[in-house]
Amino acid sequence: MNGVPSNPWGVWAFMQNTPGNDDPAKYTLLQKHTLPPCGKYPQECWADLSTLAGISIPKKAFIFEDNTSHFRLRKGIFHAHPGFQNQVILRWASPVSGAISLLGRVSDINPDCGDGIKWYLKQDSAILQSGVLANGMGSTFIASDIRVTKETKLYVVIDKKGDYACDSTNIDMLITSQQ
Repeated sequence: MNGVPSNPWGVWAFMQNTPGNDDPAKYTLLQKHTLPPCGKYPQECWADLSTLAGISIPKKAFIFEDNTSHFRLRKGIFHAHPGFQNQVILRWASPVSGAISLLGRVSDINPDCGDGIKWYLKQDSAILQSGVLANGMGSTFIASDIRVTKETKLYVVIDKKGDYACDSTNIDMLITSQQ
């Protein structure tokens, strides 16, 4: 579809889930699209337009503006927004076997409105770390000596707290092999 990468895209996949369903086998892939607001801005997008859950990757930095919000998106940093009924999930499928380290940051980037987000870092179905962010705040996560195989999946799950409005979230991760 007009040069938008497929899903999954290499080791990355862009997914959604119904809250309360903790089985990654039931997560579903988001569909790629170019409808507004995605087509209006320089980014590649995957979304469920019926729930408004989505993930995008900006091709260059830009300011997003609408009637209630105004915030900056950075080039190459995953941007996620949960839907009104769905969590949004960034999945990494390990291309290696051995030990890895992970350094990441989750940031609620829309301080103009909303009530913040909940996030989870999972290895397969096990929760490694989690947090609750106030509106406009961020959190780092660090995990080392994570044992993986080529079948291992890591997930960053973004969920609404009470209201899904204004829950735009950046996810930035560095994954390194310890071999």
